[in-house]
Amino acid sequence: AEAISQLLSLSSIICKVDTIEPIPIDRIKLPYVISLYGSPGSKSVEAICLMDLYAACMLGGAMTSMPAAQIKNAIASKTLNKEMYENCSSFLRDMSGIISASREKPLTFTSSHLVQKPFAKLYELMGNNYGRTDFGVSFSAYGDGFITILLS
Repeated sequence: AEAISQLLSLSSIICKVDTIEPIPIDRIKLPYVISLYGSPGSKSVEAICLMDLYAACMLGGAMTSMPAAQIKNAIASKTLNKEMYENCSSFLRDMSGIISASREKPLTFTSSHLVQKPFAKLYELMGNNYGRTDFGVSFSAYGDGFITILLS
């Protein structure tokens, strides 16, 4: 949680990050942003980071000082605009260092995707993985979201 807070502070985003109990699968609201990480030179996915709609809108909007009304509207309409999504992708790319810290070999960011419908493989991985950490991300003006890291 501290590493994520430090990463956010680089862009002067003020929010509270806490380690939380794993979020039940049925609480994940679509759409969400997912990123994949792997070892350099390998095609296998070794870690996944999921950012729910709330965290994606709040982080994606805050990173470009978007007006609060626009961020709240994005959450209400369940829509991530291009700028918000690109900011989330950039943040998730930077997360590779945090995820790598718990591994013997470094992982690199492979790709990120905006997921619009249920993703069976992810649900399977959420129930059966080699390690999972959930973080609550709280912005005083907007509410709470979460980020989940799964090792596959």
